[in-house]
This record gives sequence, structure tokens and C-alpha cells, in this order.
Amino acid sequence: MRTTQLPEYAACSRGAYHFHQVAAGGIVGNLVLTPLVELVALPVGLAGLVIGEVVPGAGSLLVRLAADLVAIVDTGAGWLARVTPVGTIAVASALVMAALVAISVWLATRPRRTIADAVACIALCLAWSLARTPPPPRMLRVTFLDVGQGDAALVELPVDAGGNASAADLTAATASGRAIARVVEAYDHRRIDLAILSHPHPDHYLGFLALAGTTPIDELFTAAETPGDPERGRKLPASRDALPGFATVEAALVARGTQIDHPSLGVARSEAGVELRVWGPRYEAVAGAGAIQATDPVLTVNDNSLVIEIAYRGRTILFTGDIEAEGEQALVAAGVGHVDVVKVPHHGSPTSSSDALVGATRPALAVISCGAGNHFHFPSPAVVARWQAAGTEVARTDADGAITVTIDDDGELAIARFR
Repeated sequence: MRTTQLPEYAACSRGAYHFHQVAAGGIVGNLVLTPLVELVALPVGLAGLVIGEVVPGAGSLLVRLAADLVAIVDTGAGWLARVTPVGTIAVASALVMAALVAISVWLATRPRRTIADAVACIALCLAWSLARTPPPPRMLRVTFLDVGQGDAALVELPVDAGGNASAADLTAATASGRAIARVVEAYDHRRIDLAILSHPHPDHYLGFLALAGTTPIDELFTAAETPGDPERGRKLPASRDALPGFATVEAALVARGTQIDHPSLGVARSEAGVELRVWGPRYEAVAGAGAIQATDPVLTVNDNSLVIEIAYRGRTILFTGDIEAEGEQALVAAGVGHVDVVKVPHHGSPTSSSDALVGATRPALAVISCGAGNHFHFPSPAVVARWQAAGTEVARTDADGAITVTIDDDGELAIARFR
């Protein structure tokens, strides 16, 4: 009895702890589908390998049967995922998490099951669902999400949607949007007031397709296009023609009610003591005429990233998009100074994080958003060393998972990692 019941509670605890989710289908899968693999498919497959040494035809038949059983289990798991609800939780504190896990372990190791156990299990599920983490009062919270090789950050008051440009199909390419939607729901929000796209590269915008289908987005900030260059950076390379360009994504967002805006340089928004300042891209059509927020035709799409700074209670967080050497030079020339947190440009690429930018910003924390084992080999060791040499703590989504920065009403800054 104990062995049979353990996966049910263990799955509940692991899913709640690592993914902030409790899926009813996961419990059913552990009790019904998992035994088919462990008690039937695995032994049959191993038997096929052994028998195949003596009777090749019979061995191949058993291995094929085992593979078919695994395929049936996989199909069943997919069906359960579609038809069963997923309870999203966000535990409020480490102490609450420890208490809930302790209760889960206690229930899992009890040798007998009674009505009291059933009541305790129901109470446990209620505790998971009610122990949410609302935005702390009078506090700014920024969560840099682990969406693989892409950029995504959630900003809550008292931003890119990510995407996988190397994916073989649209479902995989837009998976980051579904991850963001789950986090938004876990933090007990129903819509996004303002989304910000740094630049129209697929690893920054593809997630919007999945996100917009589940979570309403009221407004989207993008960089203004220079007149005469309206399609700059909107088309994917030929090898990625199967995936949509940004123009397609933008049209889908507008169809769902999203307003597309191009903020001016300087303070674009001020609300609840939080200021959102736009630093770039900067374009000066005629020398001495003054810069406006627009893409510069002589710069790359990366260097024309929309650079945003968020300030609250004397603290600042700088979002740099994918700017490289020229974009960083323009940013420093525009007067960007010391900040507390920097979202490191271009996923830690060796073409970014110049000495000039590091020296001008001198942050306490530099966050690198990149995927584990990505084929670009980001972040560059030299980039990490450059930030660390400036006395900056470096956090990475590939190694640390989601990274949350909070600034309270007194200006105190706190950092938390979720891996």
C-alpha cells in the first residue's frame, strides 16, 4: 500500500516545488500510466534484448511491443494534459513551503490509509492553491524568467516574450509564451498591462503568439522604425521561413486588442512611484537636430534594441535588449550611469558587455538570460569575468533558474533564485 501511494504524493510535492503547479492528471498518470512503463513495458523490452541474442525475430517482436506500450502511455499522458485541470500555486515563503513538503512526506510514508488521510490530502491541496505570492505591498518585483535561449522578464508594480528560433515547429518555438502565462497566473494576475519588445528577433517575440492566446496584453512597446525602413529585422532567415516574422505576430496581437505604441526618449511612464525611462534606440536625422527614439538605419537590429530603465525608491534596473558594441557606445554617450541591476546585453555574447558599459553602469547584479547548453555557448567566460571584475554579482537563468529582484518601499534590494 505504501509503495502504491508514494508516487501520488511525491508527484504532487515535486510539481508544486519545482513548477508551482499541481496537476490532477499527473496524479492519475502516476497511478495508472507509470506502472505500465515500469511493470510491463520495461521488463518486456529488457526481455526482448536478452531473447534477441538467441532468437532475433522473437526479441525484435518484444522490443517493438515495449515501444508500442510506451507510445500508448505517451499518448495517454498527452490526453490527460489536455483534459485535466492544472492547479497553479505560488508558495508565499520558505517556511510555508517547508511545512507543506513535510506534511506531504508524512502522508506518503503512512502505512495505512484512512478517511483522515483523504481529508488531509484535500486540505494539503487547498493549502497549495491558497498559498499564493501576491505582489508585496509598496514593492517593485522583477522576475527574470528561465525560458531557455531567449529573454523574458515579468515586472510588477506597488517585458520581451522569449522564443526559440531554432525550434523545428511553431509549438516548440512559442513555448516560452506558455511559460510566461503560467508564471503570470501563479502570481495571481489575469492580464498584462504593458509588454515591451526590445527588438524583432524571433528569440524575443515568438512567445507572444502563445502568450496572447491565453493572457490579454493591453499595450506593447516597440522601437519606432525609421521612415523608409519599415521592415527592418522583421523577416526571419530563409532557413526559418516556417516560423512567422514579427509582422505576423504584431497583427495577431492587434487582432486580440493589443495597442502598439512607440515611446519617446526619456520618462515614458510614471506610476505608483515607478518611472519607466527610454534610453534608446536613438536616431538623429540631421546633426544637431536632436535625437528621437527610432531605429538608426546604419546600425544592426540588435544595436537598435529598445533600452528601458525602471527606477523605484532610488534603485534602477536596466534592460538592454541585445545591444552590442555600437549600441552600448551610443547608450554610454547618451549619459547612462550607475544602476543597481543590469539585464546583460545579448545573452552574454562576446560582442556585448564592453568595458565602457560595465564601467558606466557598475551594477550590484548582472542577470544573463540564456538557455542551458545553448549552441551559441553563451555566456562568454570573458563577459562573465568582465562583470565580476567590476565587483558585480552575476546571475544566469541557465544555472540559477528564475531570478527575482525586489525593491521595497525603503529602497532595500533583495535577490532570490528559484532553482
